[in-house]
Amino acid sequence: MFICVHLWLIPLLSPALALQPDQILLLVNKNAPESLPLAQFYVNARRLPDNRILSLPLPINEEISFNDYEQQVVPAIRQFLTDSQLDSKITCIVSFFGVPLRIGPHSLTDLEREELSALKTGRDRLATDVPAELSSLEKNLQQSDPTFKPQTGDDPNHLASRAESLFRAMAQRATQAPDPKSRADQVKSLVESMRRFGGSASILRLFTNVPRPPGEETEQLKGLTGQMQKMAAEVAQVQHLRHDPQARIRMRKLIADGFGRIELLRVMQLHIDYLEPADTTAAFDSELALLWWDYYPRSKWQLNLLHYRQNPPPNVPPTLMTMRLDAPQPGQVRDLILAGLKAERDGLKGKIVLDSRSIFSKPNVPAVGGYGWYDQSIRNLADLLKTKSKIQVLHEDSPNLLAANSTTDIALYCGWYSLRNYLPPGSFNPGSVGFHVASAEMVGLHSDNERGWCRGLLNDGLSATLGPVAEPYLHAFPLADDFFPLLLTGKLPLAEVYWKTNLLTSWMINTIGDPLYTPYQFTPALKTTDLPPRLQPLFHPPSTNPTPSTPALTPLLNPH
Repeated sequence: MFICVHLWLIPLLSPALALQPDQILLLVNKNAPESLPLAQFYVNARRLPDNRILSLPLPINEEISFNDYEQQVVPAIRQFLTDSQLDSKITCIVSFFGVPLRIGPHSLTDLEREELSALKTGRDRLATDVPAELSSLEKNLQQSDPTFKPQTGDDPNHLASRAESLFRAMAQRATQAPDPKSRADQVKSLVESMRRFGGSASILRLFTNVPRPPGEETEQLKGLTGQMQKMAAEVAQVQHLRHDPQARIRMRKLIADGFGRIELLRVMQLHIDYLEPADTTAAFDSELALLWWDYYPRSKWQLNLLHYRQNPPPNVPPTLMTMRLDAPQPGQVRDLILAGLKAERDGLKGKIVLDSRSIFSKPNVPAVGGYGWYDQSIRNLADLLKTKSKIQVLHEDSPNLLAANSTTDIALYCGWYSLRNYLPPGSFNPGSVGFHVASAEMVGLHSDNERGWCRGLLNDGLSATLGPVAEPYLHAFPLADDFFPLLLTGKLPLAEVYWKTNLLTSWMINTIGDPLYTPYQFTPALKTTDLPPRLQPLFHPPSTNPTPSTPALTPLLNPH
């Protein structure tokens, strides 16, 4: 139902329309003195319009608490974009040096624990009572109208469909009543049922559009319509305050009074999902992608609706692209911006280094999401480039990691696995792009004691990388044979390459790099017709685009 999301009418980016500078907002930390000058440097480098920097007072460390993110970050960015009339313009937010890397777990207060417990009790009671009461109404209608066939299903979506089917039949029967008293009685029963279970604008239109003399029943229906409209306006005001317990209580009362028990059951579940504390740690930028979403489960992840295989349902708020311009030292942020601009102008030179581990899928392991699944994507990429491009490929496919400092002239890199133990594969060219598939490789960036791969790769000159802030599971990484082929076409900038190939949001991975960086823009290494068939619809759209299922969970802590 409409009340739990913004009614956005913003179309997704067309495959032919790449991210533009005026679609970017830069987020800086007011408490980090290096943050704002770096953003101003980027504004000048990429010629962003005025009023594209937002400075917020954030913690001077790599983690922000869940509550601080909810109360200080989300409302402030929304307000800034709305007040600046940029809410329908900005499609990408870039976090700068000084903005925390990670959002801590949701630690419930005593009041929130009590609320969560009461919500679960109330939900369970409603989940029992509502289907039983609806069944009773359906049986009563069948006794007077044997042609009525009730629908089935007891989850909120099915209950809503059942109720609408029932109310339509009740409305139609009322319009055919033989006398005014019978008609009035049936309308009264319909209105009472719709108040209790949840009204539908389409049902109201169905009934009120039937020609008849005005009467008491017309006023009853008008009253119900007006009540729903008034309540919807009030709900819209409080639903954005998800962090406020009083706003949640008010929202549930408004729903119960104005939209009925079925919608209340749905909203209670939304509030339960929001309050559930398990697995709520997230990468700052990954969570920020859902800036415009009000209520959604915070435990684990959400599917990324920008992914090339997703077909977003209607009336869902937009998912934003997010990126990060960050590095161990602030001067390195300037360096990676400049290196990217130069490589973009001259063409990124060098080889691609791929380090798979000779792991193959086994009959008792899921075909999607397993170690063999990801390892095969690296081998697939090597085969594709050897047959379709002129780029030099160095492919190591043994169980051992590529020997440290064993090669030079690296432009692109993808490999795995050496948990939080960076081993440089060799020397990287300016503008190079790459990532290492392993857990918790962006737990930190700025401490001298940090040994993760993200800090190591950035220190060794990469201009773009990505990594998780905790255990991500394997399917959190973009597949090697999705990410790199798109980048090599030069048709899409880095932000779109990542967000079209990353499966998850509200989860564990941050991506570092200039969102507009397009290293092969003038020297493409692959044609769009060289891409794997699944990627070609991005440039040659078919009539439909299937939505994939979520892969099985494959933790990365011990990939042996």
